[in-house]
Amino acid sequence: MPSVSNLLAIVAGFVIIFFGNYLFYGVLAAGFFESHMGSATGVQKEEVSMAFIALGCLVQAYVLATLYSKWANGTYTPSGGFQFGALAGLLTGLGLGFVMYGTTHLMDLTAHLVDGLWYVVLYGLAGMAMAAIMNKTQADSERE
Repeated sequence: MPSVSNLLAIVAGFVIIFFGNYLFYGVLAAGFFESHMGSATGVQKEEVSMAFIALGCLVQAYVLATLYSKWANGTYTPSGGFQFGALAGLLTGLGLGFVMYGTTHLMDLTAHLVDGLWYVVLYGLAGMAMAAIMNKTQADSERE
């Protein structure tokens, strides 16, 4: 069972990942990605399932918080949290993006690069928030 510190970090990470993705993909970059789709057709759902999107974001937040708490080894700093999150974003965003580009026709290379860079920033911000929460809750528990 995750500690209270990890649970709060998971919640913060979920909020950043879920709403950050909505803001980026649904508002700011929606037109960009529409204009950079690959030749694959019929792969987008007409109506997305917000429940499964939320579940996926929750899993991402859980894994990030759990791995960060082990990686940081009790030293939670904003820069360390951003660095950890950015590395996770590099792995998932650019790493998997290049694999997807090499194996599918979902998006062009430009869209995969933008998508990958977005995940570096998004996970970096989530990691920074998680670090701040873990640092604060660690300091609070030490005062008690």
